Amino acid sequence: RKRRTTTNQMAERFNELRQSPEGAKWTLCVVEFNVPGAKNGGSDKGPNGHRIDSIPIANGVIAAGGACTIVKYFHDKHDEFAKQIESMDALIVRINPGQLSQGTSPGTQERFDTLMNEQLAKGKLVWSS
Repeated sequence: RKRRTTTNQMAERFNELRQSPEGAKWTLCVVEFNVPGAKNGGSDKGPNGHRIDSIPIANGVIAAGGACTIVKYFHDKHDEFAKQIESMDALIVRINPGQLSQGTSPGTQERFDTLMNEQLAKGKLVWSS
């Protein structure tokens, strides 16, 4: 599909994550969470398991010259996630409020919030839903 831009030119729409540019100055990720056992990962997800806005957000970062990927948070792999985001300059968190308490172990929301606060303390940017 194509959409019109403000200059009346046709812009290409990407439904999949584009390749990040080599040598990007900044590395970001869009953070998602799939509710265990929920169809598509939750009511906010499409058939591909992603929030409908995650790929366009990541592609916007890429179009602006940044590197961006989509990273899933799994409540039972917290330490692996923490290691995975170490190299990120910023995180765009796209998790619906309350989802981290659905079908997860007790304290998941608190562990995630603590990790995000630690990222802020390191000087990283964290944008949340």
